Amino acid sequence: MDEPTAGMNPEELGQIMEIIRRSMMSWAGVLLIEHRLKVVMELCERIQTLNFGEVIAEVRPKDSKRPQGYRRLFG
Repeated sequence: MDEPTAGMNPEELGQIMEIIRRSMMSWAGVLLIEHRLKVVMELCERIQTLNFGEVIAEVRPKDSKRPQGYRRLFG
């Protein structure tokens, strides 16, 4: 999904996040491209940072809450 929350108000954001959660339960996996960190942290099991299509960092949300996780993820 490519930025499914773009332009949404808070109510719509909550609704789409619930749809994504349900989808994740029934599908093998979901690729989510998103700029809202709140959405990423709540929905994703694994976060990757890309630079021109190349993975330059990968963390799990629980690890990215630590300072070293942020450095790995955002440089």
